[in-house]
Amino acid sequence: MLDVIGLGAEAQRIYELLIGLGSTGADELAAASGLSAPRVREILGTLEGRGLARCLRHDPLQYAAVDPGTALDVLLLRREEEIKHARIHAQELSKLFHEAADRQAPAQLVEVVAGRETVRHRVDSARRSARQELRIFDKPPYAIEPTPDVAEATGSLLIERGGRVRTIFDQAALELPGRLAGDIGKATAKGVRHRVLPELPMKLVLVDDRLAIVPLQATPAVLDSAVFVYRSGLLEALSALFETLWHIALPLDPAHPGADEPEQPSEDERHLLKLLSTGVPDEAIARALGLSERTCRRRIHYLMERLNARTRFQLARQAARRGWLNDAPD
Repeated sequence: MLDVIGLGAEAQRIYELLIGLGSTGADELAAASGLSAPRVREILGTLEGRGLARCLRHDPLQYAAVDPGTALDVLLLRREEEIKHARIHAQELSKLFHEAADRQAPAQLVEVVAGRETVRHRVDSARRSARQELRIFDKPPYAIEPTPDVAEATGSLLIERGGRVRTIFDQAALELPGRLAGDIGKATAKGVRHRVLPELPMKLVLVDDRLAIVPLQATPAVLDSAVFVYRSGLLEALSALFETLWHIALPLDPAHPGADEPEQPSEDERHLLKLLSTGVPDEAIARALGLSERTCRRRIHYLMERLNARTRFQLARQAARRGWLNDAPD
């Protein structure tokens, strides 16, 4: 556990023995640890240099541990400060990298990655590198079976850092046995936002606003090649595609995927939805239904609440999906 502050397994063992035995010498520590006396003396010097041990006597050599509550706190705070500066430096290097990328030749803005393990490693690393947001198209078939561990891979750590994760599912993804109660439900509990569409055009991972990952084949059974798209017009187009589909997708509640299905609309509501879906303005809809504009808008707002739609366009799309734009069945 103390390797985070640069202590190897042997040094940790000697430190723990020193804490347990109290003041003791190198020979006693060597006998207790199974290490040679010269190696123990070397480790004791390291511990002393890090402020974890103090020399009580030189002849014979005797050491005692420094209170871990104080000594380790100092080292951990120092390590945290080093990590903070390293992260700032990494961000500066990343900025330089992307500034250079903007000046690169067009061919360098798209990278083809081949090899199943290479692709998996690169995709996982890219996801974990996200700082603000992950956006994902989730569509079968899968190279590996989805598991609850996917929740972490799709950004639970990012959410804990204040970022967000949005996933749009192809309807076929939800039909896999146990999927809703498995990784999707666990990801939702961690704060991942989910929506669903009847069909997605492809798989996609968007990392912040700097990287898109698309399989080289449209529906790969084995994910052994992928295209990495860096800052470019193509990346902006893929980002816009996600936002457009997110705008019209249905919100997904894994805990109650089929619960509270809204009641069927009345004939007047069907008529209203048909007019709304064709772009007829509110005042014309109100006249057609013999309503005031205020009442018409109130009914539209009520329908939006029933279908959990945030916009009128989304309302029309969701109504169409449910068959509400068709005539009522006899």
